[in-house]
Amino acid sequence: MELKAGTSSHPFPSRVILLESLRIPDILTVILFVTIWAWFTDGLGLWAPKPDPMLFLPVRDRSRYNMLPKKSRKIAETMKNSDVIVYWGSQSGRAERLAACLARECTARLGLRVAMADLDDHDHEDLSEVPSSKLIVFVVSTFGEGDPTDNSVAFCSVLKALRATGNTQLLTHLRYAAFGLGNRNYRHYNKIVDLVDTTLQELGARRVGTVGKADEAKTGTATDEDFLEWSDLMLESLSEMFGVERRPMVYSPELDVVAADSKTELILAREAQSNINIAAAMVAARVLTNGLDQRCFHLEFDLSSNRSMKYQTGDHLLVWPHNSVSDVLVLCRLLGLDEMERTQPVEIKSRLQAGNYSTAFPSPTTKETVLRHYLDISGPVSRDVLRRLAVFSPTPAAGEYLLALAKDKTKFHTTVSLGHLSLANVMQLAASDQVWNQLPFTFLLECLGKLQPRYYSIASSPSVSPLQPAITLAITSKALCASSCGAHLQRSHFHGVASNYLLAVKRSQKSNGNSNSQQSLDEGPDYGIINNQVLVQIRRSTFKLPANPQRPILMIAAGTGIAPFRAFVQERAAMAARGLPVGGSLLLFGCRSPNEDYLYEHEWRDHVATLTGFEIINAFSRYGERKVYVQDKLLEVKDRVAGLLEKDAAVYICGSADMAREVRRALMKVVMEMRNWTEEEAERHVMEDMKKAKRLQEDVWSGS
Repeated sequence: MELKAGTSSHPFPSRVILLESLRIPDILTVILFVTIWAWFTDGLGLWAPKPDPMLFLPVRDRSRYNMLPKKSRKIAETMKNSDVIVYWGSQSGRAERLAACLARECTARLGLRVAMADLDDHDHEDLSEVPSSKLIVFVVSTFGEGDPTDNSVAFCSVLKALRATGNTQLLTHLRYAAFGLGNRNYRHYNKIVDLVDTTLQELGARRVGTVGKADEAKTGTATDEDFLEWSDLMLESLSEMFGVERRPMVYSPELDVVAADSKTELILAREAQSNINIAAAMVAARVLTNGLDQRCFHLEFDLSSNRSMKYQTGDHLLVWPHNSVSDVLVLCRLLGLDEMERTQPVEIKSRLQAGNYSTAFPSPTTKETVLRHYLDISGPVSRDVLRRLAVFSPTPAAGEYLLALAKDKTKFHTTVSLGHLSLANVMQLAASDQVWNQLPFTFLLECLGKLQPRYYSIASSPSVSPLQPAITLAITSKALCASSCGAHLQRSHFHGVASNYLLAVKRSQKSNGNSNSQQSLDEGPDYGIINNQVLVQIRRSTFKLPANPQRPILMIAAGTGIAPFRAFVQERAAMAARGLPVGGSLLLFGCRSPNEDYLYEHEWRDHVATLTGFEIINAFSRYGERKVYVQDKLLEVKDRVAGLLEKDAAVYICGSADMAREVRRALMKVVMEMRNWTEEEAERHVMEDMKKAKRLQEDVWSGS
């Protein structure tokens, strides 16, 4: 065949031209792009962990699901068969538990038809449709610095939108009651319940009774005490509102625990949920301090099993703990549950159509699993629980003792609250080791709180350790007064659930020869045979470094509050190592002494030597002639602090709420002297202007 000039003999000339035009840099660019895409998307799941085919059974017939009744999100429709609906907004589970207590009281003592619901369960735009013959109760927590809980965010947004309408007659038919959970150590004490009450009042709604407010800062059981007083008054108001008389409390279970098929596959532990939490291996653990009354550890976890779970500097790591085997066995013995009964397959079902308990516990499961993984069996009990428990006492004397303890607030405080007594401890205190045959298992499910995850500030930067977040763990173990506990309890210490669970995981590493610790770690409750897998979850935080790395920062911490600042300094050191300019960093750190609990001492020395502009100033409370705290050091170096503030520095506080309050006061004094302002002007600047501009951020917790 004859070819014309300018034509190619190759059958696909365009492809030849394309290949010839490609050069090595182009190919490398394509490879780099594909690699980055695969890293951030996990190859659209191609390399993600696959479910075990022996455990995963796909649903082929969905007809049974389609037959289930659809739940309406309209409040008015939900309340057609109810007199009262109790909504809860909770972060730790306490508000949910108190809401359940109120619902039970209204049903058992007033005979009312009561529903209970998560605030996220319904759409609240149609509050105006609720008839005046109904009552809505809100039990809501204020989280952090005046923030709504996760399940209250949408509800608060609706309230703000309704207020913006300016219609003061919008909710004239609505009747409501409200109780808030908060901590007076925080500036915005019970801000959310105030928002609910103020907004509903402005829209014309009528409140029943007074607004109840719990103050967690007072004592460990203060929230329950405040709620008990408010709920007693509320029952009187509801009795008058609905025209019913109060009657003696009779226990009526809202749950059924029934035997399940022995061949059914059981849920025997809290399971990981993809993209929510994962089982992460504890891959590193080292002792930071090992004193007689205080021990701290540095722990690291491996997230490589789920690369989509990423963290940022300043985030929190949530840890789901287990209850100790020893605590579970003690409670089982008091309940009269032998090994066969506590390991028998059971199903947990709700008797109420609108009940929420059915989703709180796994089913089918075993009683031992519920006690080990889902109920807070080590937490403090309230006077209300003692009052209910007395009915099931094994002897009349035990019942009388519990009722007397429940009535006497002072004795209850000194015996139960200060003694950190759990339900099992109180049962032993009332009746020694006698078996409580009359106490139904459903009582525990309904009256004890749910076992909740614990929050830990992440002590590492993803720039240094992207798949291995670290936490700084203080072991909670408090000596108890023998007079408050009772001699026959044989209990000298109260052990924190989460910290001692992680300590047990650490001990399991030691037994396998993986620990680099030389100290004895045998103390603490028995958690049985456990591996190094811990169920964890990343929680986003607003506690972040400035977007501009050249902006100076002032960090103030005490104790394990140093954790996020280790991450902050790591982040800035990594930036400096890449040649990026970073601003100055001043860290004020409070601890007992340089020889006892100076956490990460060697790391701080290295940063002082290598990171330009970084400095650490210590405040030792048990070293030297007088006690010195971080707020004292802040005033000692007030000129340095004032200089940083003049340069628009961001201020960070991490530690207990008590410490944070004192630091804020010291900061106000510095501002007063800087600007020649009054105390009111300085307070407004620090607490409003600086916070609004993100120049003052706090990551604090309430002390116990």
